[in-house]
Amino acid sequence: MKKSTYILIPILLFLVLSCTHKKKKYIGIQSYKGVDEHLLKEVVRAVEKTYQMPVVELEEKELPKSAFINVKSPRYRADTLI
Repeated sequence: MKKSTYILIPILLFLVLSCTHKKKKYIGIQSYKGVDEHLLKEVVRAVEKTYQMPVVELEEKELPKSAFINVKSPRYRADTLI
């Protein structure tokens, strides 16, 4: 074998093995202050069961005041919460 082949084989092997490394994926659930803890646990359990992936509960956030509107009926705007 040529000398260049001895150098090329380890480099190709390294590239192939490094490309096959898979990162672990998680699903994050963002809750807002005031959400029932029991309900949150049920949502986490249902998402884990449905998607077969680990679920992480993110730190609670305050509801933004800009999300609340009182047009037609009092409600929170989903586009502001997401």
